[in-house]
Amino acid sequence: MTGAVLAKARSAFSIVCTILLGAVVVVVAARPASAAFICDQTNLNGGFEVCIDYDPQGYRAGYKTNLQVRGDWMDFNLRCDSGAVFGTYGAFLANKSSQWYTYVFKVGSQGRCHVTLYDRSTGGQTDSPSVTR
Repeated sequence: MTGAVLAKARSAFSIVCTILLGAVVVVVAARPASAAFICDQTNLNGGFEVCIDYDPQGYRAGYKTNLQVRGDWMDFNLRCDSGAVFGTYGAFLANKSSQWYTYVFKVGSQGRCHVTLYDRSTGGQTDSPSVTR
């Protein structure tokens, strides 16, 4: 393979990996400015808060770690009073202290729902408060 072809292949691979990782979870250093999260305290993975908010496309899940984060694999699910349950594209590694991890469930209005956060490393789980959309 020539150098130019190899460089293009690496670039394409990098873009695909970035897109795939970006689809699963977004990490931000501070609470998203547009978010008005409703939260409950949690101690999963040394965590701090599990949250839910409205989003134009559905519902936004949020998880805030604290300084003692262990680096467990966490997983958001959206559970609605109607019985509907929505998952993500899989668990994410929450290994950064004092970080927000968020995910948008693009499911439109499903009525009253809450986020269940699973710690796939330990088997623990906790819920956010509910919101009605």
